Amino acid sequence: MRDVPSRVNIRDIARAADTSVSTVSRALNDHPDVSAETRDRILQVASSLGYERNVLAHSLISGRSGMIAVIFPDIDFDYMLQFLRGITHAVERLDRELLLAAKSTPEQVVSACWSMHRRGIADGAVIFAAPPEREADLLKLVAAGFSIVAFHPHHPLLGVTCVEPMDYEGGRLAVQHLLELGHRRIGIIVEAPGRTAGRERLRGYRDALVEAGICYDESLVAAVEPNQPLASGRAAMRSWLEQGNQPSAVFCFNDPVAYGAIAELREWGLAVPEQVSVVGFDDIPASGYFGSGGLTTVRQPITEMGELALETLLRLCDGEVAPGQVIRVPVELVVRGTTGPVRAAARTAVTP
Repeated sequence: MRDVPSRVNIRDIARAADTSVSTVSRALNDHPDVSAETRDRILQVASSLGYERNVLAHSLISGRSGMIAVIFPDIDFDYMLQFLRGITHAVERLDRELLLAAKSTPEQVVSACWSMHRRGIADGAVIFAAPPEREADLLKLVAAGFSIVAFHPHHPLLGVTCVEPMDYEGGRLAVQHLLELGHRRIGIIVEAPGRTAGRERLRGYRDALVEAGICYDESLVAAVEPNQPLASGRAAMRSWLEQGNQPSAVFCFNDPVAYGAIAELREWGLAVPEQVSVVGFDDIPASGYFGSGGLTTVRQPITEMGELALETLLRLCDGEVAPGQVIRVPVELVVRGTTGPVRAAARTAVTP
């Protein structure tokens, strides 16, 4: 049977560094009454011995676990995976510990946060799509000392730190691009328009049209529920085509919705972008390879926002910033192969 190496403790470090246990303890905990030279020497010895801090013991002494949590409703879209990728990049770079939790209901999210706080499991959490109906509970957690960063919350959360893309500006960018190509009958397929992202992207769409002198036409607005983006995109496009209400261009809430809309157009024998142009939102990795020339989309830096959310949470935990700020991240238009100039006479769609 292979020998299991024993755990290195501060007594081993003190012996190797020829100093006292208390000095080693103060150096490892960055205590101010230890000189920089002594601290560096002790850290070098600790590293050479393969010392790893006992997180539980450190938590009991400092009142901090050193652990941070990320709470997702469900990790089933590439968008979420890219965000988590940014989180893990920051965790590795900053040498922190990460706890990942999947909670599907607002009650479960709040309960998990209280449990982590009371048991000292985590110092704070990044919450993906924080539940607005439990805003009061989240504020109580913040007041109790549990740091929270809400990423892309469903609704504004006053008093809770939030990181979100510039959804309104993204909607304007998409529609302005289509207007520059000569399109005037521009539809929008928007998920959950009552939530922040949907509402702001719809507002950007509407304002860009109005500023161009085009009346806002509710018949070209398709509001769909989230969680089935491909099916939602197909259903919205099918409804327009069946009603003989074909737009010349469509702005979609996200890239998977755009994939679904394009699939339906192709089934009806309509070419993209020759007969209908399509713009997505997010720029998930697959969109660069979609079709023959890629999907035109509004890019939000998803991975970078994951890193930013984690870094912001750590700054909250360390008391470097006050809770309640809203950090809005710029977006940009990426033009690829699914948008083109409007045709003088669009062909009438026929049932496949």
